[in-house]
Amino acid sequence: MGGRSKGDFTQTRNIDGSSSTQSYYDKIAKSVFNKFNFGIGIGAGYYFTQNLAVTARFTVGITDIYISIAIQIQ
Repeated sequence: MGGRSKGDFTQTRNIDGSSSTQSYYDKIAKSVFNKFNFGIGIGAGYYFTQNLAVTARFTVGITDIYISIAIQIQ
């Protein structure tokens, strides 16, 4: 079953008789992100009734979410 996932597409260009094909997909490469994140959040809320409320929250991440890859040229 050689189907494609939703969001995948292929683009083919023909320039001066030369054809090139590129494939794109919208999946996230999980290998470049850390699996742990730590942040500080603040928030406020107001209850109009027991069943109706409005809240707002803001969170700032402290840890770097990207994995740093050191490339050494020798």
